[in-house]
Amino acid sequence: MSLISVSNIKRKIKWKNIEPVATETTDIAKLLNFAPVHSNNFTVSPDNPVYWTLTSVSYNREVSASNVKKIVDDIKNGVNILDISMVILAYILIDGKRVLKIVDGQHRVLAARTLGIPFYVLVDENYDPRKIISINNNRKNWTLVDWLNHHLFCSDTKNRHSYVIFNKLLNAYEFLTIGTLVAIFEKKTSSQGGNKHFKTGKLHYGINNAKMIKEKIQRIADVKTYAKYTPLKQPTLNSQAFQYAMLAAMANPKFNYKKFLDNLGSNPHNFNTMKRSRDLILEEIYRIEKIKTRKKKVK
Repeated sequence: MSLISVSNIKRKIKWKNIEPVATETTDIAKLLNFAPVHSNNFTVSPDNPVYWTLTSVSYNREVSASNVKKIVDDIKNGVNILDISMVILAYILIDGKRVLKIVDGQHRVLAARTLGIPFYVLVDENYDPRKIISINNNRKNWTLVDWLNHHLFCSDTKNRHSYVIFNKLLNAYEFLTIGTLVAIFEKKTSSQGGNKHFKTGKLHYGINNAKMIKEKIQRIADVKTYAKYTPLKQPTLNSQAFQYAMLAAMANPKFNYKKFLDNLGSNPHNFNTMKRSRDLILEEIYRIEKIKTRKKKVK
């Protein structure tokens, strides 16, 4: 499906006297049954003095250099969010004067300035600070499930096959959390690092890691099977803290997994009371592993 270009309705901002520019009804407006509107959308280019002088309202959040860098890196990699994410400007009363300020989008502006490229703005003529509060309160970041669905159905994802396998494993082993499976694929013991490869379509499944992935999943599953002295409750197995603790133990070259399972079958454990504490669970795993097995006396 092709997208209809609406670039012809953009207008370049006039820095001396910013006034809304009326636009004519376009083909897309007719298609969507829109009436002619009075547009407050503008393009701000580096050759425009406003490009460099715009500042944010004083009550906006502090600038994050890492956020700016992420936007810059994405644009360099061909993903320019500035094309679809407008900066919101508004006239704010300062010492009795109306001053044009950035009320949303300061990181996008700084990223654009870093690269020397245009950004697009919407001037809110009826600005109310509660609007921005509402936007930020109701804004929901994508979950790992959202990222998975995106790459499953996005034809541009080169490693789509890996996401298909990932989804099959997630459905086959229902106790696994999506965060744990991402950590296993990325050879980590937790979500530390932000799951960047998973989110950016670089998840990999192939002959070099397939065996490792299935082995780690099965080892976590086997804990419930071997916990005979004190049965492991299903919510405990389902806990991401428990699964992360198991991954941490398995990543320890000194950890004897077989001995841990053998001891777990004939000794009590406290896992069921530690569902949310990864560190306590890890200590309990090592405690059980180190239990000395009594040698049977020969008659």
